[in-house]
This record gives sequence, C-alpha cells and structure tokens, in this order.
Amino acid sequence: MLKKGTKKKSNFDDDLKESLKDAEYREYYINEALKAYYEDKDLDILLHCLKPVIESQGTIKDFADKAKIKRTYLYRIFNCEVHPEFTTLSNILDNLGLEFRIINKNSLIQQRD
Repeated sequence: MLKKGTKKKSNFDDDLKESLKDAEYREYYINEALKAYYEDKDLDILLHCLKPVIESQGTIKDFADKAKIKRTYLYRIFNCEVHPEFTTLSNILDNLGLEFRIINKNSLIQQRD
C-alpha cells in the first residue's frame, strides 16, 4: 500500500527507460520527438522527451555534472518552464551521444511519395 502523497511509478515509464538504454531506440525516440516538433511547432514536446532519455543513462544529477548544466535548469527544461538555447540543447544531445543533422525537406517528401 502506498503512503498518502506518494506515486506509484508506472510500468510504462520503467519500460520506456529500459528501452532508451539502447542507442538505436534512443535515436529513434528523439527523432520522433523532433518530427512532432516540426509538425506542431511545439518545442515543449521535445523538451519533455529529454527527461526519460537522460534518466535511462543514470541520474539527472550525474548527467548535469557531466554536461556542466545546473540540475535545476534541466528540471526547468523538462517542465517546459524555459526553452534552452541551441547550444544548450546541442550540449544535452552531445552528452547523450546524439547530434543534430540537417536533411533536405524536398528529399524527404520524395521518399514518402
């Protein structure tokens, strides 16, 4: 039985974090979040998706230390209270073993057709 005011972690969160330990799945997950951003122009979706990716690699504190970003600032990003600069977002991705790539939109449209 849970104490009042505590939350039971969902199996979905645990399963997601376990899946995100795989580098290919992590890449897929972030790319899907980027696609959602480009479709909706809602950066919050991408920012919210960063937390489970980081947690799949260890603690937020350890990641913050490694990336040289304040832990509290990361939580503000996850909660969509701030939108990080490009260099900060790039630093986060770099420390996750990921990077931004530029793709010609016209070639993507042709691939879909």
